[in-house]
Amino acid sequence: MISQKSLYLKPDDSFKETLDIGAKGEYYAKLMLDRAGHLVRYNGYGTSKTEIFDKSKNKRYRSPDIVCELCGKKFEVRSKTKDMIAMSSDLDPYPDDTYIIFPIFNKRGIIFRVHIALLETLRENVNKAIKVQNRWGESYFKWSKKTISCLTLNGDVVSDVFRAGELLRKFGLGCDAPNYAIQNTRCVEGLARC
Repeated sequence: MISQKSLYLKPDDSFKETLDIGAKGEYYAKLMLDRAGHLVRYNGYGTSKTEIFDKSKNKRYRSPDIVCELCGKKFEVRSKTKDMIAMSSDLDPYPDDTYIIFPIFNKRGIIFRVHIALLETLRENVNKAIKVQNRWGESYFKWSKKTISCLTLNGDVVSDVFRAGELLRKFGLGCDAPNYAIQNTRCVEGLARC
């Protein structure tokens, strides 16, 4: 019999919790990107959903989670329960110009910090990353926030999705398509105390 660990499968409870955090992080990222002027759409199999798929072969196809329909910027969301910039060791499927958004959740399930890094920067600094394995044996890279260039949003900025969107625009992560009025996005209570 093959063990779950040798297949890198998380138990259903743990996997469901991971999916829930991921969906909340993607939703927050979508709100923040809306406020930065992007017209975003989800771009993946199972993106923004919290169901566990029995047939996971389609999930192996990797593409950025969110794409702006106006300017084409691509975003991958990697929600975390620990304050770290980390991704699985397989960085190849994503284009270099993909922005990786890391919403960091506290124990109460509230986002308290967000890191944003360009995938090209992570690839260029992979030699500065620590390669570790999670408890299921899956390898991933972990970068120190001091060794890579990234945008970090903290505290009040994170809890105010409007200010977060303004900062994204200020640092060049807003939509650069011409003549686009920012959508009026409604914030949902409980994600980042919006």
